[in-house]
Amino acid sequence: MKKKFLTVLLALVAALCLCFGLAACDDKSSDPPVTQTNPNGGSAQEYTITYDANGGAFASGETFTQTVKENSALTAPTSPSRQYYTFAGWAKNKNGTEMWDFSNDKVTGNTTLYAKWAQKSATVLSVVGASIDEGDIFMVVPPLTSSVQLANKVVCSDDSYWQLYYDELGQTEIPTKVAANLGGGLSDGENVFYILVSSQDRTQTNTYVLTVYRQYTTHVTYRTNDTVYDTKDIVTGTPLTQSYDIACSVRGYTFNGWEHTEKFGENVWGPVTFTADLTANTYKLFYDANGGEGEIQGKEVKMDATTAVSSGAGFKRKYFTLSSFNTQADGGGETIALGSSMKFDFAENTTLYAIWDCDYNYTSSSNGITITGCKRLSSNVDFTDEFDGKPIVAIASQSFKDNTMLRQIVIPDSVKSIGAGAFSGCSNLTSITIPFVGGSAKKATDLYQYPFGYIFGTTSYTGGTAVEQKYYGGDTSARTSTTYYMPSALKDVIVTGCEEILCGAFYDCKGLTSVTIGSGVTSIGEDAFYDCKGLTSVTIGSGVTSIGNYAFGGCSGLTSVEIPDRVIEIGDYAFSHCSGLTSVTMGSGVTSIRGRAFYWCRGLTSIVIPDSVTSIGDSAFAECNGLKSVTIGSGVTEMGEHAFYLCSGLTGELKIPDNVTTIGDGAFWGCSGLISVTIGSGVASIGANAFARCSGLKTVYYKGTPSEWSGISIRSGNDSLTSATRYYYSAETPSAEQWAESENWWHYEADGETIALWTKEEV
Repeated sequence: MKKKFLTVLLALVAALCLCFGLAACDDKSSDPPVTQTNPNGGSAQEYTITYDANGGAFASGETFTQTVKENSALTAPTSPSRQYYTFAGWAKNKNGTEMWDFSNDKVTGNTTLYAKWAQKSATVLSVVGASIDEGDIFMVVPPLTSSVQLANKVVCSDDSYWQLYYDELGQTEIPTKVAANLGGGLSDGENVFYILVSSQDRTQTNTYVLTVYRQYTTHVTYRTNDTVYDTKDIVTGTPLTQSYDIACSVRGYTFNGWEHTEKFGENVWGPVTFTADLTANTYKLFYDANGGEGEIQGKEVKMDATTAVSSGAGFKRKYFTLSSFNTQADGGGETIALGSSMKFDFAENTTLYAIWDCDYNYTSSSNGITITGCKRLSSNVDFTDEFDGKPIVAIASQSFKDNTMLRQIVIPDSVKSIGAGAFSGCSNLTSITIPFVGGSAKKATDLYQYPFGYIFGTTSYTGGTAVEQKYYGGDTSARTSTTYYMPSALKDVIVTGCEEILCGAFYDCKGLTSVTIGSGVTSIGEDAFYDCKGLTSVTIGSGVTSIGNYAFGGCSGLTSVEIPDRVIEIGDYAFSHCSGLTSVTMGSGVTSIRGRAFYWCRGLTSIVIPDSVTSIGDSAFAECNGLKSVTIGSGVTEMGEHAFYLCSGLTGELKIPDNVTTIGDGAFWGCSGLISVTIGSGVASIGANAFARCSGLKTVYYKGTPSEWSGISIRSGNDSLTSATRYYYSAETPSAEQWAESENWWHYEADGETIALWTKEEV
């Protein structure tokens, strides 16, 4: 009984110790630390809670902190963000194996919680050597880099795989994962590819635009008053440094420094321009009667300011007419028109001298007038009027020599000859109307078919441009060449009277911008306007029947051309390398477009070949990569080799008429934008690689039966054509029941008529 009482007593004491924490129940050294409440009513102890974004970021930085009381529950802050990851909660450790329970866990001390992240599927996480911004990947490579092997550079999410393509739709894959253009290598600047990332279960796919930027050398340009003052080389993708700044001295101005939008230290991605901040100096402008009488008041003028020039009303001189002012008394300086608006660019006090002129010199004969010299320096000369009741029949050599006042001249059809160098030194001539090209009207069989430069002579002068012209001289089987000096100011030419514009007539006349060919001209010879790069406008007269080989070859400034109805043939290379040509209208009489007639006309967007044309020559439109649509006339029977080679801009549908029997080798090679092609029933042969690399070709409409298709000779390299879905003409119009029962019947619109077709698979 006593033993049982002691046992109960000991148990009671132990329970009291547990309930009240009596010091006597246990040794103090083994007690857990207890937070005491302030006996005077103070708050419980506070702790700092740190939220570590763990690779992500809050709006304010990488961490976020809270101060909370002991034993409090936590309220989670706004979740951080991390590119390519989804936020998965807060963990007690960095690797996220033990999560914080915001419903049950309490604060017992200073605590750091770590963001837990889950990878997003179908995501590129990094690319060695590149930066990633959402769906854009940007990589800079050194100059002359030919390709980038990406196989070991691209890292995507763990559950994903990636592929490299040339196009955004994922049609042309680069299985080697080597970033290089279709033709091989990389271009300077931006080279665009596409990375498609898919999850292993194919439920998610993302497309990234990969820009491989190849660095190249460009220029830092210093400009003053629209003039290049200096240039320095710089490699794109490198920072612009203060060392590029240079001192500047500009005639007639006070230099105040450079103006520019680029910031020093920032990378350069293209040409950089610095513009001088200049203050124009002030000078005085005076007038001198230069042998005449009278006075004109001078004035102050700022450098490069536009100022009104006196009309000369204050000057007079017996037997002379005031024609202009000049910066030199002998007229050898700069000519200033009376009453004009002049840009003052002399950078010093300047005197303008009056220039006085008299009439023309000429001789008279029974046939008419021959101009032998020009005593009065007129700016505009029109010889259509008769002299003393007689027509002008000739202009002698050097008649207008060094006439720097001459601006425009019209020579009538009555003139039968123009002497060598008749207009030599006419440096300010801008427009000329001539009855023929050269010294007189010639035929293709004549000797000495002098070109346009003949009337300007072989003597150099200020304001003249040397032009080497090739033409037939003393032998019509071999060309000769002569260097003539034509006025740099000459832009417009009108040819009115001759029948033929002969071989090399305007060869290499790069300064001309406009040429009008009169209705009397019947043919334009070989190389007639070859390499006239400045030519932007040409009017071909209605009488022209043929355009020779290379006639307008290399006229890169030409934007449009209308070929008259009488033209029968367009010669080889006739408009080749006219890269600025955007519009061609062919007359209804054209029957033949010869080889390379429009080769490399990259500005062309559409072409309509009339029904009169029967043949399209080899490479006639090759490498016209801007060409979007082509209409081939019903008269065409033959399409030459490479006729539309590499016309990669050609899109949509192409129709080949029934009369075409032959499609030459490589005719549509590289026309990757073609979606469908209609092949006429007359086609008997399709050359090797005729439709090679037509990667977009999906549908072929054949205007014949399956057996007729089998009879076409289709050479190798036409997989794009033969693998496309093919439709044939129906032998008869299907009934309503057939339409309802089969999905293989189709309507096809041809010239407004609905034609029934069926697919090859049903045959």
